[in-house]
Amino acid sequence: MRLTDLRPLMGRRRDGALSFERFRTDPTVAALRWPDDVLEQFLFDHGDNTAFVNDYNTINLHIITWQLETLPAAHFTGMPTGASDVGCIESYAQNPVHWVTVRPPQIALHWETHGTWLRPPLLIERRLLDPDTGGLQVLEGRTRVGVLRGRLREHLHVAPTTRHGSAAGDKRGPVSVRTLRSSGRFHREIRMMENPSVPGQRRGMAMHNDWFVSGWEHVLPRQALALTMLTGTASQPGFTGSLDDLLQEIFDGHWDMIGGDLDGVLTFTWHAEEWDYEEAPEGREACEAARWEKFDAMLTAAGYPVPTTVRDLVELYLTWGLARRHETSQGTRWSMPTVLPLPGDLLPLDTELTRRLDKIRWIMRTGPLVDVLVNHLINELGEPQEILTSLDRLAAATSQDVNDLRLAVAELVQCDDAKVLRGQDPADPERLEPHHRFRLIMDWVHFHDTRIELSLAHDDA
Repeated sequence: MRLTDLRPLMGRRRDGALSFERFRTDPTVAALRWPDDVLEQFLFDHGDNTAFVNDYNTINLHIITWQLETLPAAHFTGMPTGASDVGCIESYAQNPVHWVTVRPPQIALHWETHGTWLRPPLLIERRLLDPDTGGLQVLEGRTRVGVLRGRLREHLHVAPTTRHGSAAGDKRGPVSVRTLRSSGRFHREIRMMENPSVPGQRRGMAMHNDWFVSGWEHVLPRQALALTMLTGTASQPGFTGSLDDLLQEIFDGHWDMIGGDLDGVLTFTWHAEEWDYEEAPEGREACEAARWEKFDAMLTAAGYPVPTTVRDLVELYLTWGLARRHETSQGTRWSMPTVLPLPGDLLPLDTELTRRLDKIRWIMRTGPLVDVLVNHLINELGEPQEILTSLDRLAAATSQDVNDLRLAVAELVQCDDAKVLRGQDPADPERLEPHHRFRLIMDWVHFHDTRIELSLAHDDA
């Protein structure tokens, strides 16, 4: 999938008919398994931005994965952005104080207090754009990077490597800042990347690949995403210790995304961000109270204690089997199961949430299968209105398993994009024998009007 494939969805977004909550849970967007912060900063805010489309439309979005990293601030002094916006970072760097003061007051306060940004910018590996190039470039957050660059030049406060250390005179040690960085998704296991350029061999963050498809992010408070990243990183070879130790190692003991530290209070909303009263006119406090009332009732009914802090949530992770903690002769070791238990296996989810999670999982399962079939129908057969075929013939033509092909056809029928007839009578794809001949009748107008078109791309796109 490329940016131009998002045009139907972005059209609804620009017309005001699509909130971020609906955007992020759209099955095609959810299938990317990207962090919400990336979805919002990149696709929701700029998915149809002409400059972004010109610069990044060659990238297959499905091969990108993201991790939170800590980089030396010096790395940003010459880091480029997209070709369509050359020079914009430098223009922001020329007046860093101005570009902070015109933002909401909490952003200016964070720069003055912590010497860094409140929200990590997005960086992309340049080899995703051109295999012959290396390094990183700023995808989104040009103003933030420009402010950092300008503050370094003007000797304004920038976060020291060690929060509790002291500086001698004007000799500052290397400074580090946190970013969300992309790379190609070439492995499916939990991944950790080392960043040897940062003092102290700081680790990159890892995310369990089953997290998004499991649906837990739609059930738990917002800090659960960060806790899962922290636990996933602790589960990598080479780490021994507590989650507090890891938080200290990577973030000097304070990570805004998790609420500060493990004793941070759990919330369902981001209190540092402006509230969208059009989407939720009842206001932040009422929305937060309603989420907690529902969450409290669900856990109480299942016999679990209701967590109030991230540390409480860690204990629930251990109880539910989302994480495991082992005491060894070398110290505390952490691990996570290959497949995470599902929320519905442990908690009494309401009907609406159950259907929503089932739909997301179904689309994540069938989406790639439908892509292959549709690609065959469009690119090889030229969008035929009708074909006479069988499941085994389609499976051979698309190099898919017959049962996977059956799911793809069933999904097209369920979405009213196609009809399956044997003679003049409707047929159920799930009951067809592989050799049974049937007529596949496509409604291409409906398909293009109601679905995001997914184009397949290779990993080197």
